[in-house]
Amino acid sequence: MFAYDGAMATRPVLTAPTVSVVIIFLNAARFLREAVDSVFAQTCTDWELLLVDDGSTDASAALARDLATEHPGRVRALEHPGHANCGMSASRNLGVAHARGQWVALLDSDDAWKPDHLASLLELTARFPGAEMAYGPGLLWHSWDGETTDAMQPMAFDRPTCPEPSTLAGLYLSDGNVTPCPSGVLVQRETFLRLGGFEQSFRGMYEDQAFCFKAALDGRVVVTPHSTLLYRQHPDSCCSVSFRDGTHADARLRFLDWARDYLRARHPDERQLLTLISRQRLDIVRSRGIPGALMRAFRRVSPVSFRRWLSSLR
Repeated sequence: MFAYDGAMATRPVLTAPTVSVVIIFLNAARFLREAVDSVFAQTCTDWELLLVDDGSTDASAALARDLATEHPGRVRALEHPGHANCGMSASRNLGVAHARGQWVALLDSDDAWKPDHLASLLELTARFPGAEMAYGPGLLWHSWDGETTDAMQPMAFDRPTCPEPSTLAGLYLSDGNVTPCPSGVLVQRETFLRLGGFEQSFRGMYEDQAFCFKAALDGRVVVTPHSTLLYRQHPDSCCSVSFRDGTHADARLRFLDWARDYLRARHPDERQLLTLISRQRLDIVRSRGIPGALMRAFRRVSPVSFRRWLSSLR
């Protein structure tokens, strides 16, 4: 799918590159090669690639090592001590800890970039002096298997903009669908480190929202409606598995508790965001298990005036 100039792509990177690309993977033999090919196909060639193995037991670990051997100085293969499985957050942090570029671009092993991905995001940061992070929407990529049509990830902005921190953080809380996919993010390495990277207590779900929430509040983030990310949709993705197993609500509550604690510690004056978190927590608690079923039944039989009063408490 992606073509590249092999001679240019295999040239060793002797000086610090502009961009360090970090791909984390776990048993990703099915898609990893396509993700890597999309990096080699970039019109911006000033990059290094760090492949971080999170304890794979399939052929993807050997593929990463082979790529590092084939492209010395340009591709590096990393893993946790003892070939351990430490989760997505720890794996991204490991990659960035070894990065040498001014910017870090994240790419998940089941996603892919259009050839202008890096060039367009770098150009965007140049248009907004002081930008520390940039991203655009992902194409919800269903058609990779030839069965369904694609759709664009929703965006709250119709032109490149640098939103106010509380506005952007509020959008992420109100609608998780507008939170950037990690594969669409370009962030300054120093900013990544200053923010503390990804929260390692989040091994899977909501690890992206926790990082983006921190970046929105404590970094200068630029958003564009231009899409250069192919965000693959498939039943084995982290999100698909979470919804299928019924663990999404618990993961959401855990993220909201973390966001509340983060605000109280660093931004206690953000009362509107704290109120929004409290309302969302209440919505989830009301909708879960027996309490949720009882509440729905009670609403059906209670007087209209009482139901209106109950809704006003949200």
